[in-house]
Amino acid sequence: MSTIDRYELQHVIGQGGFAKVFSALSISDGTKHKVAIKRIDKQKIAQHNLMRRLLDEVNIHQQCEHRNIINCYETFEDASYLYMVLQYTSQGNLFQFLQSYGGKFSPHCTTLSSNGKLSGVSGNGLSVIHWQAVMSQLTAAVHYLHGCGVIHRDLKLSNVLLEYGWGPVATAVSSPTSSSSSSSSSASFSSSSP
Repeated sequence: MSTIDRYELQHVIGQGGFAKVFSALSISDGTKHKVAIKRIDKQKIAQHNLMRRLLDEVNIHQQCEHRNIINCYETFEDASYLYMVLQYTSQGNLFQFLQSYGGKFSPHCTTLSSNGKLSGVSGNGLSVIHWQAVMSQLTAAVHYLHGCGVIHRDLKLSNVLLEYGWGPVATAVSSPTSSSSSSSSSASFSSSSP
């Protein structure tokens, strides 16, 4: 395990063209709080003239405060990377979930149990009630972003993160953009069971 700043990196939980996302533990105050750290390669960003987009993403992430958008706790950098310390979500993303359960509707109610595992899920998939909760929470997050002048430009199933007790949380790994500029930034979503 390596340490960056006040964080102990655990393992890679996501990867894109310019960044890797790690699960990590905050070790600054003696307690170990789980976070996600997005490590962005500054050289790759510069080679593709995307520094402005990256800065917009960071600014938007830090300004967004909504229960269905991933929190950005802090940012820091070294010579090679910019780091975004983000809320950790433990249940994967909606794309993975749909692959696991066939993306089917079920007449049965699906909930998250106290141990953080999905219960009430069989090969039949999610109930209509759960889908309504997911869509309601995604709609609320997008509405909030639009009210802030932000367009999510990369809203897709793999950017909808799932968290125990909340349901879906939306996060734009590749970033939303401010409607007042041509750059992009990112936001995240999460939802909970009904």
